[in-house]
This record gives sequence, C-alpha cells and structure tokens, in this order.
Amino acid sequence: MAVAAGRDAELGSPGLLVLVVEDEFLVALNLERVLTRQGWRVLGPAATVAHALHLLEQGETPDAAVLEVNLRGEHVAGLRARQPGVRQRDHTAPET
Repeated sequence: MAVAAGRDAELGSPGLLVLVVEDEFLVALNLERVLTRQGWRVLGPAATVAHALHLLEQGETPDAAVLEVNLRGEHVAGLRARQPGVRQRDHTAPET
C-alpha cells in the first residue's frame, strides 16, 4: 500500500481530501472510516484505476492518497503519474 501526501498537506489536518484506492472491500471501508474519524474528507474509495481516474476527473484534487499498489494485477503507476504534486511513501503490511 502506498501513502502519498501533497507538499502542503499536513497528515491528519482536518478537512483535507484523501483519495482512497483499494480493491479489498472491507479494507477500503475501514480506511474510509478511520480517515473520516481523523477529520479527512474521503474521495472514493475506488476499486480500480479506471474508477480512481474518473473520480480525479470530477474536479477535486486530493491533498493525499492511499493507494493499493496492485489492484488485482493492475498497477497504480498510471494513477500516480496523474498526481504530479503528490509525494509517495510505500508501506508493506507485516506478514501474519
């Protein structure tokens, strides 16, 4: 999973917009719930790159993004290219 924050976005700042791209339904819902409780506005969640791109075309630019790197075989590299002002940090969940 990749977490990306815009240069001026202070993580956890109230009212900022975060794009959530995650293809696992329960993970996406949990992310949305946690982020909303922390004061973020959530764009998505989107389960595919195509859906995420559609959301981005609607006009609002996210301040940050939480991106699943591999969406059922589809890589999010193209989506990252559409957000040039967003820095990226990759995180891998620990194996259980």
